Parts: sequence; structure tokens; C-alpha cells
Amino acid sequence: TINLSNDFTYSGGTITESATTVGRGQFRFLKSGTVTVIGGGTISNTVDFYIPNTGTTVNLATYVLTGSGDFNMSASTGLMMGSTGGISTSGATGNVQVTGTRTYGATSDYTYNGSAAQVTGNGLPATVNNLTINNSAGVTLSQTVAVSNILTLTTGKVTTGSYEVNSTNTSTSGIISQSVTDY
Repeated sequence: TINLSNDFTYSGGTITESATTVGRGQFRFLKSGTVTVIGGGTISNTVDFYIPNTGTTVNLATYVLTGSGDFNMSASTGLMMGSTGGISTSGATGNVQVTGTRTYGATSDYTYNGSAAQVTGNGLPATVNNLTINNSAGVTLSQTVAVSNILTLTTGKVTTGSYEVNSTNTSTSGIISQSVTDY
């Protein structure tokens, strides 16, 4: 188990889980606040990635989590992603590409902050706590999403197609930062 209480830079090489009987490797993102992951290396065998603590946000930028383990976000955590594929429930698409189970927190926060056009991906839960769009190239919905707290439209446009973004927060602060260029 590797407990990460700060940012994580992994620029090369291979991290290998090597149990010969029972075992799994684990990365546990524990920092209160935002953990930035900068990577370029390889994950080999069964390594799980956990965001267990309320208030922890993992910023993956364009880094892709791989390996044959699981990905699990607890409630009230966050994920920032820059992959053009967003997040998905399976397959080799998006920021999380582990071959095990992928669990994204329904009461968590999601930020799309890529530099190229993104899709949300089929892993975005139907209901999220906060959703932030911060991509001048725009983000396209892969399904309808309800935002229970705050929808932040920092930069870029959300293309809905046949889907919807629903703000269930009836306060005037339920949608913020929108403008004539960011909507």
C-alpha cells in the first residue's frame, strides 16, 4: 500500500504488484485538498486506486490510470480530468483505464479541465455534487447529468446534444461563472 498525502510524480519505469499468493497493490490518495498526479510510467499487475477521504480531489490532468486493479471514489471526493474521453465504466477510454471495477462517487465533484475538446464519458454518474467545466475547447455530454450543488461554467461551452444538464439546486448560486462565451 502506498499512502499518498501529497502530489505524485511518476515519470517513468514500471510499478509492479508482485504478490505470489494473495494480494493487491494499493494507491490511496489521502491528501486533504487536491492531489496532482503527473505520470508517464507503467502500472503492472493488480494495483487498486482509492480516493477514500472526504475533501480529497485527484487531478489526473491527461495521465491515465492503468493496471488490472480497481478504481474507487468514496462519497464527497473529487476527480479532475483532462482526457478527451472523460471517464468510462470500462475499456481503454478516458483518464481511468484499469481493467477491474471502476466506481465513481455519485455525491462527488467532477471537473473537466482538458485543453482539447472532451466528452464526459459514460462513467460520469447520473447525479453529481458539483460539476465544473473549465475547457475552452468545450465538453460534450455522454448522458444526462443532474448537479445537486453547483454547476460552474468557468471556460468553454457544454454541448448537450440529446442529453441535459439539470441543476437541482434552486438557489441563484446553483449555476455560476456562466457568460455569453461560457455556457
